[in-house]
Amino acid sequence: MHCLRQRNMRLDVIRADIRNKLDLVKQWLGQHELLEWVEPGGGVVCFPRMPEPRRHDIDAFYHSLLADHATYVGAGHWFAMPCHYFRLGYGWPGLEELHGGLANIDKALSSSLRPTGAWHLSALYPVPG
Repeated sequence: MHCLRQRNMRLDVIRADIRNKLDLVKQWLGQHELLEWVEPGGGVVCFPRMPEPRRHDIDAFYHSLLADHATYVGAGHWFAMPCHYFRLGYGWPGLEELHGGLANIDKALSSSLRPTGAWHLSALYPVPG
């Protein structure tokens, strides 16, 4: 019986940690102008997307995120989705590391923006993947 009580206490701590991290991701995405999402019903991953992919150099986003900011997400094509979607996990990192990762995603998104007006011309060409 002691093991069951201890298990429940540990689960409560884990659930609270996940709730805190999900709240952070919700807040971050809720005020984001370059990303949108559907809030997950469970688990510790979500799948944000760039709603206007032609505004971004998608390859530059992924390259900058990893090479310049040492931050990794799962590219959409790994999950049979277009590349302007990505998998964001928030269960494993600590809260401070998650804060840093979200800030790094912001930096890579900003640096991948095409010059204003130039992305309108890209409507003539399909966005890969």
